[in-house]
Amino acid sequence: MASASRVAAQRLERAQLRADAARKMPSSTSSPSYGGYWDGSDASAVRVWDASQVYGVAMSRSLGDMQVHPYLISIPEIVTRQLDDKDRIIVLATDGVWDVMENEEVGQLATGETPARACQEIVSVCARRWDTQMPGRRDDITSVVVDLTHPDLNPEGVSSS
Repeated sequence: MASASRVAAQRLERAQLRADAARKMPSSTSSPSYGGYWDGSDASAVRVWDASQVYGVAMSRSLGDMQVHPYLISIPEIVTRQLDDKDRIIVLATDGVWDVMENEEVGQLATGETPARACQEIVSVCARRWDTQMPGRRDDITSVVVDLTHPDLNPEGVSSS
């Protein structure tokens, strides 16, 4: 997943499991180096800029993007959460989804559909919104829906023979 992704869970109520990476000031461990700096003056996102102020990105982490490597870290933010019998689905998506859809709407689209159909619908709705709200500009739109109630899932999460 891209660094500006978010995870949401569908339970009997919805829960956002990860904060928006691009919308919060990074911790001191993710400070840019090599002359780059964080700028939080834009209310929509905190951006890291290179020394030339030409290349600004709204993310705190990046894997494999050599242009921003000197300014961002590649250490992922890892959060664990104990699942319980109220948990139904997990939606992982990039900021191309979360920039144009709220958790509630994503959860509604994902509920009652197969994971494949839910992903198709989420991506389709987001693509239309990007084209309508920001013509000529579109971020990557990626979603993964995991059905935690599928009968083939092993409740222990591990199988052995």
